[in-house]
Amino acid sequence: MTFDTSREDDFVQEAFLKAWLHLDSFRSESSFRTWITRIAMNEVMQFYRRELKAPVRAFADLDTFASSFESPFHSLERKEAAERVRSAIAKLPAIYREVLVLRSFKQLSEAETARSVHGAVPMVKTRLFRARQLLTAALQGRPLRVAQKGNRANARARTTLQIAIGKAA
Repeated sequence: MTFDTSREDDFVQEAFLKAWLHLDSFRSESSFRTWITRIAMNEVMQFYRRELKAPVRAFADLDTFASSFESPFHSLERKEAAERVRSAIAKLPAIYREVLVLRSFKQLSEAETARSVHGAVPMVKTRLFRARQLLTAALQGRPLRVAQKGNRANARARTTLQIAIGKAA
């Protein structure tokens, strides 16, 4: 009668409760079995009608929901780890954070990411590599220096990297 076997007991209980409460309205035109079966079927149909009318809720933060397979401790641990990662990503320099978010979270290709940041694919690969290095270092609580060569823009980026990990140049 239902697609969800875990709810069947609830439907049966509701049907018997309604039958008990409205026993005085039972007319002997049909058998008691037919009457209570009809009550149960109506209960199931009402449930599915309510489900169709219920708005679908979108949750912004799915980390707040614990899985039925994990303990509250593991749920809290997972939530705290997710918060540490978010915090570490937020502390990344903007040039690295942008590439990391576009590639890892928005799942853009290297070419799409390059177009988005107005750069070339090798630049995207380099920034993504450095962003992952910085993120790993931040999560492990260790300093990291990213070796860079080149022009003034690279020197500014190197200074930004050193500041981001807590070292002054």
